[in-house]
Amino acid sequence: MNRTELINRIASETKKTRRQFSRDEVAHVIDIMLDIFEDQLTRPDGQIRLADLGVLEVQRRVRNGKAGQLKNIHTLLNFSNNSNN
Repeated sequence: MNRTELINRIASETKKTRRQFSRDEVAHVIDIMLDIFEDQLTRPDGQIRLADLGVLEVQRRVRNGKAGQLKNIHTLLNFSNNSNN
C-alpha cells in the first residue's frame, strides 16, 4: 500500500464514522505522522510503540570486512508484535 492508497482508504473508512475527513485532511495528518515517525526512528535506539500492535524500530547491524575493507552496514526496519509491550 502506498501513501495515496493509504490516504484514500482512511478517507473512505471515515465515511462510516460520525466525522468524515477529506483526502486533504487525511493527507495532512499522514504527512505529519510520517515526519514524526522518521524523526523518532532516526534517533539512536529510537522506536515507536503502537498499542496492541507492537514496536516499530530501526536496527543497524555492522558486519566486519577484511582488513582494509569498509564495514558493511545493514539497516533493517523491524516491526515486532510482542504481547509484553
